[in-house]
Amino acid sequence: MIHPICEGIELDYNNKALWAALTACEDAYKLDKEQRFKQAEIERKVEEERFKRKNEIREEIFREKQEAMLDDFLTDLNSSVAPQVEPTTASAPADEDDLLASFFSDVSAGKPESKSDSSGPVVPDPDGKEADSEVVLTEKYAQQDLGSGRDQCERLLAKHYEWRNLNPYYVLQLDVDANEEDIKFRYKKLSLKVHPDRLRDIANARDAFEQVKEAYARLMDPDQRKTVAMHIENVTLDLLKDRKKLISKGVS
Repeated sequence: MIHPICEGIELDYNNKALWAALTACEDAYKLDKEQRFKQAEIERKVEEERFKRKNEIREEIFREKQEAMLDDFLTDLNSSVAPQVEPTTASAPADEDDLLASFFSDVSAGKPESKSDSSGPVVPDPDGKEADSEVVLTEKYAQQDLGSGRDQCERLLAKHYEWRNLNPYYVLQLDVDANEEDIKFRYKKLSLKVHPDRLRDIANARDAFEQVKEAYARLMDPDQRKTVAMHIENVTLDLLKDRKKLISKGVS
């Protein structure tokens, strides 16, 4: 469709007023185009800045969450090698001992009675293997009160447990001085605590049970056990060094 001004110029080519009107229309069109382009550029920059800020906030939240998880993990890692206070009770609750005894009943039958002059409690080999020597447990682990199955599920699946449970010693509530028999004994005892068949009213009991199984498998691998112990020792030394630096600077 031809603009009326252009039609007028075709009819009267030398009409100065029509040419002036056409020039004014072209100038107005160029000005409007430039303004719309500038507005679009401003909106684009605003959108880019908003998107950039959104990503920065998202990354900051993620970083803070990761740092919090790492702090919790290092705290628990450090506490796992701290000396544990021995419980005042002489032994675990009677019902727990009964469950543990029934768990070992198939391997303890027919074996000679253990001597009582060892440094710690003596129990049958949990794997049912014939041994020439007695199986001696560390006393503090044999007498340690592990609480209820519900308490253990809450501990094993607490917030950020994926980081905490990277430390198998934390999962089994052992120090790095635990020997192989301590690990076996604790696994049997703790797995009874959180077994899903016993805790049918707790939905995540099976997840807690799997955490115990995974930690046991790692500590029963000599290479992995050595690596974990070495890592805990290095982290503990680093934490001690950091604390000494803070103390030397007067930071409480």
